[in-house]
Amino acid sequence: LSVFVGTFTRGAALAVITSPEAEVQLRALVRGNLVHAAHAAGGQGLRLLTTVRDAAREVLGDLGEAGEARRRHREWYAARWRGAQLSDTLIEDVGRTQEDHLAALDDALSAGDTGSAVDLGLALFRRWQFSEAVATATPWMDQLSRMPGLTDAQTARLAVARTAISHVRQWEDTDVPGMMQALRDDVDWLILLSITESIAAYTAGETARAVPMASLGLDTARAAA
Repeated sequence: LSVFVGTFTRGAALAVITSPEAEVQLRALVRGNLVHAAHAAGGQGLRLLTTVRDAAREVLGDLGEAGEARRRHREWYAARWRGAQLSDTLIEDVGRTQEDHLAALDDALSAGDTGSAVDLGLALFRRWQFSEAVATATPWMDQLSRMPGLTDAQTARLAVARTAISHVRQWEDTDVPGMMQALRDDVDWLILLSITESIAAYTAGETARAVPMASLGLDTARAAA
């Protein structure tokens, strides 16, 4: 559990422990005050005191198990909002657990785990876009866009995210058809691409391109409703 940075849920704890006796072990840790339980906005949260966490991390490192524990940690957070559409619940959850999402993202980048890194980065992007955290988001988005092995869909989502957060268009006119093809089965991101492309075109004074892209986004949203 020392791989967690902030407050975590029971589900996250069990995913990291993975022991057949995980439930019993977790309850014992709470009863022994090694893990503190507190009610939070999203339900009951668990947390380690800093001194306990630091000591446990040292032991975990001595046992040679830190890397595996971090892998389970990052994979749990990466899977949490994978493929999910934008929602208040997503934004609120990532906001509450941002410390651990960031720790997991940093670990995924270090490990070269492209899939987990992109899932984590896009979930964080949703929160950063909501809070207009451009300075925070941009360096992470840039790192993600340079990762090896990105699929066309991942590349398109990251380009849309970078454009939406920075308001600087990350593609050329000729890239748009390929991006739309890559996102054809992903309504949420296809709508966001249409919106960002429409805004970019309008800002550049290209109304003839801005209006059809806005209409496409609107039609896609209506069809998915």
